[in-house]
Amino acid sequence: MDHHKALKLAHGLYFGGLILLFVAYGFLKDEPLTFSAAMIPVFLGLGGVVAGLVVTLVFVRCPRCGRSLFHSSRIMLSLPHYCPHCGAHL
Repeated sequence: MDHHKALKLAHGLYFGGLILLFVAYGFLKDEPLTFSAAMIPVFLGLGGVVAGLVVTLVFVRCPRCGRSLFHSSRIMLSLPHYCPHCGAHL
């Protein structure tokens, strides 16, 4: 998978998961009795965030040296212009 496509997929998973977590928060905030109904978006949201992290770690790699371009604990919003390890233009 191309690193540009992988980053787009990871963004969809990250932000889709975060939206589902906000939906679950809305359920729990309004009516605490619907806790079981809110658990479905919570698990799906957490799964989306974790899947986005896995896609980023596995597929967002330099095409030249093969090392991961994900080098911090925050969500990658864009790719760097050059690989931080080998200096290849991305």
